[in-house]
Amino acid sequence: RRWFSERIVGSTTPTVPLITEVNASSFQQAVLDESHRVPVILDCYATWCDPCKKLTPLLESLVRKAGGGVQLAKLNIDDSPELADQMGVRSVPTVFALFQGRVVTTFQGLLDENSLHDLLDKLVALGGGQSSEQRLQQATTALEQDDVSHAAKVFASLLSEDRGSKISARATAGLALCALKDDDIDTAQQLVARLRESYGTELKDPHVAQAISAVELAVDLDVEDSEGDLRQAVQNVREREGEREGVCVCNSRNRIHPIKMPDMSSPSASLQRGSANRLLKKRSK
Repeated sequence: RRWFSERIVGSTTPTVPLITEVNASSFQQAVLDESHRVPVILDCYATWCDPCKKLTPLLESLVRKAGGGVQLAKLNIDDSPELADQMGVRSVPTVFALFQGRVVTTFQGLLDENSLHDLLDKLVALGGGQSSEQRLQQATTALEQDDVSHAAKVFASLLSEDRGSKISARATAGLALCALKDDDIDTAQQLVARLRESYGTELKDPHVAQAISAVELAVDLDVEDSEGDLRQAVQNVREREGEREGVCVCNSRNRIHPIKMPDMSSPSASLQRGSANRLLKKRSK
């Protein structure tokens, strides 16, 4: 797309800021015109509004993390009352999402962080970008195709971007599966422990629950294999000891070593017995 070449490859056109304050005179260019390039979130707020003071920083943080896939325009309703009235703003905070010059969704009040992440994801996808869900699916597909390195990079990237607890939990679960695929059970266990310590309702997500079950099953099988190896080792020792009698020799360092008794039915053993018996008869006389 044209905006990609302008922003990434470089051009003489000044880069448009991701977050900007708008008023009646800049609204057309900063909101309507820009919405034909990328989705724009219009945050209508007031300086005296406590919920606004919580919502606006969240929106700013999420827009920055979106990496240019969404822009944020902030409208102070006290500075531009006529524009706010034309937009139908009756309470604050009121938020509009615009794309291609039209409002695609709106909400009032303070939303939880996961809901805001979902909104940003949908807007990024609407603008032609890749949503978190799409990236999770991409990583899952790579893992299924045994491309553990690529899958781990995508999961780790999502986790570092802090795209909400739901995405973070799934990314952590994905990394646990990558470790399991790489036969690193210790790391997989550590990641599952982190999931249990850091998340609550997210553990009920089918993807997360399945990853936890897979790791726990692998740990159980690994323990069984270790116990089986130990039992076999003990059995091998017993079989070797069964070939030996209770005879020991001592070396110069006073270490005791069991020695294998000779086969007493062999010809050499018979000669040894005959010689010993003759010697004993002579001594008895």
